[in-house]
Amino acid sequence: MAYKFILSKWFALGNDLKTHIVLNPFAGRWKGAKLYHKIAHYAKFLKQIEKFQLTTAPGEAIQIAKETNAELVVAAGGDGTVNEVVNGILQSSNEKLLGVIPIGSGNDFAKMLNLKPFKIKLAIESLKRRKITTSDVGLIRYSDYSGNFYERFFINGVGIGFDAMVANESRKIKHLRGIPLYLLSIFRTLSKYETPEMEVYIDGKLIKDKIFLVAIGNGASAGGGFLLTPDARINDGLFDVCLVNDLSIFRILQVLPTVLKGKHTNYPEVRMFKAKEIEVRSNSNLTMHADGEILGTELRWIKITMIPSAIEVISNK
Repeated sequence: MAYKFILSKWFALGNDLKTHIVLNPFAGRWKGAKLYHKIAHYAKFLKQIEKFQLTTAPGEAIQIAKETNAELVVAAGGDGTVNEVVNGILQSSNEKLLGVIPIGSGNDFAKMLNLKPFKIKLAIESLKRRKITTSDVGLIRYSDYSGNFYERFFINGVGIGFDAMVANESRKIKHLRGIPLYLLSIFRTLSKYETPEMEVYIDGKLIKDKIFLVAIGNGASAGGGFLLTPDARINDGLFDVCLVNDLSIFRILQVLPTVLKGKHTNYPEVRMFKAKEIEVRSNSNLTMHADGEILGTELRWIKITMIPSAIEVISNK
């Protein structure tokens, strides 16, 4: 997968920044479709709208962002939509700027940009002001039980183990969003999760144990507000890694409420690291999500590499 990163002088284009809005109508349990007219109304205040496009299938936003001639590509959706647009931008032959309108179930990356979920006017105003920051991106290389190899970029976070199983369970629940959705998913997952043996290499240092979960954060939160990596920053050139050893259900119920405030780091079963490269191996099938999207449920090898300042994004900070 080829990629090239160049910082640009976007302000030199003034108001003539060609903009392509990519709206996921399925975001936020069909909230995206309901917000179409509201987003279209506020988008009229942006100049040079080249296209306002609805996606029709998973993965489509990758191709749209890759092929568009626009300089600004706006992901209107949740973390999964942002992930697809980021992957498209980084596969494109032209440099492009990322914008976000957060209307998904989680919206964790948007929070790192000081954007509030479902505040359409605020998001559009931030696009007009065009205050730009850089964001690091992670590159995931991974293989499954059958030996097939894959690659994917992520911008907010990766979960391996319990965290990813919860994300997978959340896709089956259609009537909730945000923290209530993930809390219900957690309790459903607890009843069937078996902690796997893993070999985890953090910048080359081996940890071999029964590992409940590994969370790799470029952003601070996942699952709509769980602060698994509370000290993470999107442009410090490092991942924050949360590694949790095997826990009893009683202990999980003790630790879980503290994750909402990022206080779980005080428990001895929780270890925190900063790293540029993480590798995970297991003889058991592992489930992994990237920015909330399930990449596999039968994975055996995962390697995640930091790419500093890989993309430019419009922030509300």
